[in-house]
Amino acid sequence: ADDAFLVHANRQLRALQLASYPIKNPRHGGQLRASAIRQAFIEGGFSVQTIGFYQAEAYEKFDISHQDIAFPTNSKFRLYQGKLIPELSDFMMTDFSTNDKSTFEKVTKSIDSVIDVIIVEQTWFYRLAKRLQAENLFCKNAMIVNSTHNVESEMKRGILGIENSTIAQAIA
Repeated sequence: ADDAFLVHANRQLRALQLASYPIKNPRHGGQLRASAIRQAFIEGGFSVQTIGFYQAEAYEKFDISHQDIAFPTNSKFRLYQGKLIPELSDFMMTDFSTNDKSTFEKVTKSIDSVIDVIIVEQTWFYRLAKRLQAENLFCKNAMIVNSTHNVESEMKRGILGIENSTIAQAIA
């Protein structure tokens, strides 16, 4: 019975993990959690492809794997309603990953076989997962798993304070 779960149509099951940080050398809570979840999928018999979107200024080369994608400091997608709010960079990766043509192409071209599960490490990546299902044949039938482990809107309120109406609107 376990073998039937691990092999689908005589192939290894594949997962695509989308994270808002690289996990090659995990150090902080989210990275450690995402790395552990990746390892659990591998131990469960999956092949796992992880794409970490990351703030270009926040990580060194040795932290980055070949499939991770930098979120450039000068990207227009870093702006929320025309304002640069660094504390919202992870949230702003949604538009970057989904709507920046070259970034979306890089993601979709990196997927070279059927994906059974798309793991979104932040709720923000749900739109990217849905677009991949719609536009990438390898992802068409993938199950989307929300692997968010924090109440992000409350955390952002706590970090940023709600006195800024632009921020309050963004995280609502």
